[in-house]
Amino acid sequence: MKKVLWIFTLVFVFVILGGIFAYANITPPPIINTDALKVGTWAKIKETTNGREMVMWFGVVGEKKIGGKRYVWIEIRTTQGGQKIILKALMRMSTKNIESDIKKIIVKAGNQPAMEISSDMMQMMGQGMNVFGSSMPSGDTNKANAEIKVVGTERVTVPAGTFAAKHIKIIDKSTSSPIVDIWQTNKVPISIVKVKSSEGSEMVLLAYGKGAKTEITEKPIPLNMQNIMNMNKK
Repeated sequence: MKKVLWIFTLVFVFVILGGIFAYANITPPPIINTDALKVGTWAKIKETTNGREMVMWFGVVGEKKIGGKRYVWIEIRTTQGGQKIILKALMRMSTKNIESDIKKIIVKAGNQPAMEISSDMMQMMGQGMNVFGSSMPSGDTNKANAEIKVVGTERVTVPAGTFAAKHIKIIDKSTSSPIVDIWQTNKVPISIVKVKSSEGSEMVLLAYGKGAKTEITEKPIPLNMQNIMNMNKK
């Protein structure tokens, strides 16, 4: 079963809580507008949690029109336990219409076959996925208790450079306590420059650029118990 654990780890880390940089038990309104994302752009981000670091690569590797709306393929790559893990999701987020949706999720761990998670399995694993999540921790809040407040524009320096970034806070309305601080700018892909949680976890932009292409070129097989069992027999 160990071969497959990385797949489920990745799915839970990046997907269950919804959209890019959602935080543990809160699901605030979308803070990323996928209509503004350009295919081929990429960003590399370092997350530090409890002294442990993880580097993640985010790339916009494709787009598709569904029902007259633009969806983008966002691919996330990282390494865990010496094994490269890739997650690819066809998704849409709109800050204007306060909407978010994930149509497809494909995961690939090391040399294992790429596997597509069905909508039924997504519902089994977590309800109301409206953003593309992160492993960053937060307090015990929920959507009803979370709100976004704009602090203003600040100069922020990270390894990728210095940016004039919009500073927003996700607030626990029941306590008026900040849960997450986010610095954004449209000058970089996915707009994230820096993220910091009240528990001290942090994300910073390491680098960004163009030319992103998917590394999942094979046709994925369905992620179901039968295929998982077949993988473990190998």
